[in-house]
Amino acid sequence: MNGIDRHEWNHEVDVDLWSDSYTNYSLQTLDTGKRQCKAALQRELGLKLCDNVPLLGFIGCLDEQKGVDIIGDVM
Repeated sequence: MNGIDRHEWNHEVDVDLWSDSYTNYSLQTLDTGKRQCKAALQRELGLKLCDNVPLLGFIGCLDEQKGVDIIGDVM
């Protein structure tokens, strides 16, 4: 089955997000939480901190079956 298992990974309570400047976030803190996580990932990857550019992450096989062929179209 594809998709996110919210029991296995829940951004509201995931203790692994508490490290390296990442943070937990909920619907009430979505704007600030996602912004903080984005900045932490940019730092971790050695990217310039830039709040106004999209940051796309993809974890999966680079295969048409996984939809990788439509990523460019939806951006």
